[in-house]
This record gives sequence, structure tokens and C-alpha cells, in this order.
Amino acid sequence: MNKPNLFHYATSELSQDAFICWILSWAAPNCKSIDEVLHTISINILRAFFEKCNKTFPYMIEKIEIRKQYEGIDVLVIINDTISIPIEDKIHIREHSEQLKRYLISLHDVGFSDENIVPIYLQTGEQGDYSEVKKAGFYPFLRSEFLSKIREGINLKNEILTDFINHLEGIENKVTSFRLSKLEDWEWYSWQGFYNYLQDELAEGQWGYVANPRGGFLGFWWHWFHDNECEQYLQLEQNKLCFKISVDNPEKRDNLKWKWHQLILEAGGNSKIKIIKPVLRNGQCMTVAAMEGDYRQIDDQGKIDLEKTMFILHEVERILEKAIEM
Repeated sequence: MNKPNLFHYATSELSQDAFICWILSWAAPNCKSIDEVLHTISINILRAFFEKCNKTFPYMIEKIEIRKQYEGIDVLVIINDTISIPIEDKIHIREHSEQLKRYLISLHDVGFSDENIVPIYLQTGEQGDYSEVKKAGFYPFLRSEFLSKIREGINLKNEILTDFINHLEGIENKVTSFRLSKLEDWEWYSWQGFYNYLQDELAEGQWGYVANPRGGFLGFWWHWFHDNECEQYLQLEQNKLCFKISVDNPEKRDNLKWKWHQLILEAGGNSKIKIIKPVLRNGQCMTVAAMEGDYRQIDDQGKIDLEKTMFILHEVERILEKAIEM
């Protein structure tokens, strides 16, 4: 029987906020004599926050104050009365529009300068696009980075810390399961991990949930092009690979749908990949062609062959590029 884990039940962001407040409170000077290991872990987390934001860590922490939900900020850490660390804490859910910018404005209003603000976006789940986070001035600090710091206490006999480490490691194992599971056993986390892998390998791309009447899917978009009429790009709908266009002008959608359908069929005519005609519907974003079958290639154990799969994805990139040149 698995040992009960507090964080299997305390799954909300408020519960995680409480853990963050707890672990960072150990950075207080008087805590070193209580538990030197927890104190060191806390200091190292704070130091990593400063390094992430390219800021200089203070020579000495004489005072630390932890506030929850200050002006809407999940966790606010104030060091030596002069440095503020606003932490936006996320478990999968993305930031709300403009909220991060408002947090920085509120800190400016009470006297913190830009050089003394260390804005951290702590994501312990998965997120497919951090461009808005960075644009707002916050720095993504991911689960793997957080784990690397708190794992320093893995042998510490502290139930709270141990439970949280095991909880995050459980998520990490699920996200990396795409490498070890057979394709038919992939779950939601497996797709997230796979899409993260693609972002690294392709050096581009975004992913996220797409709702539809059939229950929705986790999509991945990349290889965008644009002309005066429409945008062209590639999209993965989990095991389905699509050639897409996005057309703003409703009056041009029908003609452009057929135009790009034909161009992509011609561009892929000599490829070993079979391009097929999907159900062609009108809308702003339209699938104009698709690859027959599953683009994921497998090894002799039914697991994904990443090298062969990447070859397929690069081949469809070439087909789209060829269609654009025609």
C-alpha cells in the first residue's frame, strides 16, 4: 500500500501557496539554528529566483517577510524591507490577462524599484506558452527547477517536504511517460510531455487545450507562415497531423480553403507521406489537408521512436514550405 500523501488531497493552488510560504519562511536568520538543512534549502530557492531574473542576491538576509494574497499576488516575499519577490503560483492554469502587469504596478506604487523586484512565475504543472508571462515582465520558474532545489532535502525526515517532493516527482514521471509507454497507453500528461519535447527539438511551437463538441483535444501548433490572404501552419491534434490555414476575411475563406488544399496535395505528391483530403469546413481556422494515419513512429516494443517521428515532422514542414513556394 502506498503511503498517504498530503498533497494528493491538498491539490489546489492555495495549498501550494501555503507550502511555498512555509518553505521560504525557513530562510529567516533565526531558523538556521532550528533546522539548518531546511534553512539552506530555502536560501537556495531564493538564490535561484534571483539567478533566474539576473539579479544580485543580497549579501545577507537580515529580515524576511512572507505575505499571502497581497494585492492579489499569490505569495509576496520581502527581504530586508527593500527587495520584493512577487510569486505567481500556478498548477496548470494559465495567468489571467494583464494580472501580472498589475502586480508589478502595485509594487511600484509602494516604492519598490524595478531593480529591487524579482518577479517569479512558478509553474508546477504544464503550460504550452510562456510568451505572455515574459512580456509581462515575469520569469518562468518550472517544476523541474523547483524540484532540483527542494530535492536537496530528500533525506531529511520532514513529512511535509517529503510529501511535496514525492507529489512533484509523481507529476514529473507522468509527464515523461511518453518515452516509456506504448502509444495506446498515452494519457493527458504524456501528450504534454511529448509536446514539451517537440518545443525543444523544433525550437518553436505552442500547445494547449482546444475545446470542441467532441470533447476537445490537446493541440500543438508550429511552423507558421503568413501572406496577404491568410496564415499557414501545421497542427497536431494528438495523433492527427493537419495542415491549417487561418483566414480573417469571411468572404475569402471558401476560395482559400480549396486553393491551399490543392497546393498541399501537389506539394506532397512525391513524398513517402500520404496526404489526404479531410472534411473541408469553412471557418477562420480550417484544416485543408491531413496526413494519413498516425504520424508517431514506433519501435519494436510499440513505444515512440522519436528520431523517426521527428523525420516525419520535418518532412511535413518541407511539404508546407514547398506549397508556399508554388
